Amino acid sequence: MALIWKVDEVVNEIALWPIKKFYPTLIAKRTGLPIDTVFARLLELTNDHKLCVKWELRCPGDNCARTLLVLDEEAIKLRDVFCQYCGQDFCEDDYGDVYDYIYPAFEVCREYKEYLRQSSLQTKKKQPPMKGKKFLN
Repeated sequence: MALIWKVDEVVNEIALWPIKKFYPTLIAKRTGLPIDTVFARLLELTNDHKLCVKWELRCPGDNCARTLLVLDEEAIKLRDVFCQYCGQDFCEDDYGDVYDYIYPAFEVCREYKEYLRQSSLQTKKKQPPMKGKKFLN
């Protein structure tokens, strides 16, 4: 259970950052947890409407890996996807398992982000300044 809280803490921290999306690898690096544990928890937070997941289709070309499409759903039909950077054509028949080139990117949902910002502001307002005291006892 404490492992889940580590992921939640980092997600709440990220929610206050001025970034649009993040990848599970960021959370794994910050928490030291395995990527599969982090990914499972991020999907749970998606079900709780705290996060939104987008699926990025990356170019299969050698040394490119640029994002070609961003999708709300994992299931897609690829027809004429073309990388404008390296010229690589992407076709389901050529590359077999399309899921090798789809990566999850997470966004903090707007409502949850706003909730955390308001909570953060209220916490700061409630705490009285400590005058001359170094210890709480």
